[in-house]
Formats: sequence, C-alpha cells, structure tokens
Amino acid sequence: MVQLHDGVHIPLVGLGTCGADHGRLTETLRTAFKIGYRMIDTAIVYDNHAALGKALKIALPETDLKREEITIITKIQLKKENNEHEVENQVKVSLMELQLEYLDVVLIHYPTYAINDEQAERSPDNAKMRIEGYKTLLKLRDMGLIRTVGVSNFEARHLAEIEKAGLAMPTIDQIEYHPLFLRTDLLEYCRSKNIFFQAFTSLANLRPDLADSKTLNEIVERTGKTKSGVLLSFATSQGIGVIPKSNTPLRIVKNFEEAYQTLDIPDIENLKLLNLYSEGSVVKCCKGWRVL
Repeated sequence: MVQLHDGVHIPLVGLGTCGADHGRLTETLRTAFKIGYRMIDTAIVYDNHAALGKALKIALPETDLKREEITIITKIQLKKENNEHEVENQVKVSLMELQLEYLDVVLIHYPTYAINDEQAERSPDNAKMRIEGYKTLLKLRDMGLIRTVGVSNFEARHLAEIEKAGLAMPTIDQIEYHPLFLRTDLLEYCRSKNIFFQAFTSLANLRPDLADSKTLNEIVERTGKTKSGVLLSFATSQGIGVIPKSNTPLRIVKNFEEAYQTLDIPDIENLKLLNLYSEGSVVKCCKGWRVL
C-alpha cells in the first residue's frame, strides 16, 4: 500500500476501466478481486459509472469483500460555465451512478475544460478554473463525499499554482508514463512535493518502437516476463503506480502478478534510454503540457 501525504492509503496497482466491456464488467471485477486487485480506476468520460456500480454490487459480496476494502478512483472535468456547480454535480452524479456513499479518490482529469481543443488549451481562464475546481473538490472532501483529492495530466506549473494559492497540494498526479515518455522533470517535482505519481498507458499501447525494441525483448527473454509485465514493473519498481486495463481474465491476472515483480536497476536504466520525450506520447487526446 502507498501512504499519500494526507494519510490515505491506496494500492500501488489498480485496474483501469477505460474502454471496458460493460457487459463483462461483473466478470472482470470478480476476476480482479479474487486475484488481489483492490483499486478500480474510472472517469466521467469513460461513460461506465452505471455499469461499474452494478458490477460492484454483485462482485463485492461474491468475493467476500467490503466496500471499505476497495479504492475507487474517478475523474471529473472542469467546465467553462458554472464550473464550481458543475464539478460538484459531477461528483454527486458519480456517487449516484456508482451506488456509493463516498469516493476514495477524485482527480481533475485535465487542466482545462476541453480535451484536445486548442482554444481551451490557450484560454486565459484556465488557471482560475483549475483553482475553482480544486477548491470545490476539497470542500466535498471536507463534507465526507471524497477521501482524497488529486489531479491528472497536470504539469509542474499547474501544480505550483495550487501551492501558490495556499491550498493543500494534490495527493496524486495521474500521468502518461512509460519508457518512450519518461516525464523525468515532472516526476522529480511530484516527489519533491510528496505527490504520488500514478501512471496511465504504462504499456504505451505496445507501440512497435517499444514492443520490437532490442532492449525490451532482451529483458523479456532473460527474465521470462511478458512485455506487459516488464513495462508494468518498470514503473512499480520505481514506486510509480499503475492502472493496467484488460477485458481478458488471463491478462488481468498476469498484469497483477507481474506488476508486483521487481525489475533490476540496470534494466530500468536501459529502458529509459528509449525515451523520445513528447514524441513518445501515445495518448493523442491528453497533452497537458500544452495547456496554459
């Protein structure tokens, strides 16, 4: 378990649900809970809250788990109009759809009001919206609706605004991270502020320049791990959280087992040499570094 700077504990490894098959969510959760997953990651934009809520109602008792044993992460969007009201409403709708009394973690999904929108990225109102949204989540935390508050796709300059405003720093920054896109400066900043760095898209969609690389394949051959397992343990061996997604029971199990295996430091350092900086990003819709 990872202890966040506000004392809340969350697992190092969670199950991602972006693109999850709604019809198989109960089976997916049942498999995940049996093997040991205790954290589920979702978001408003994934449009799966209602299906996930129904699946939780079935899978938790079937696996003899209580609600408080599971960490639920969701992510909300900033809004151009009525931002504070809309942020609060998203949290309350999320609670209703997920059939929960509280959310363990709520993240601001993106540092502006629209994803992959140049006008939104350059908006002079972004900083104001971020602080408004963040304050609203802190208020809901104090009301007991949220246990801990974080962000996603925020750069160091966005995080610094929160500190400058005199607010408690986010406990988590969820960021694309893998050997092709290391985010070294942001990772160092987060560590300096005791912000837990949680990776998404840890497998880089197994892009050919990574999946076919001599470096990765040599490690796979020598260790007997899968390519996915090497890439997950690349993050976790550095204390970085991961939230791999899958609809396949065998892959769900394998991801969990291999994510907790340690990767040797020389292997980590060799994989880091594959870094392509922003050219290595595989998530075309999330470019937080472009946002004012």
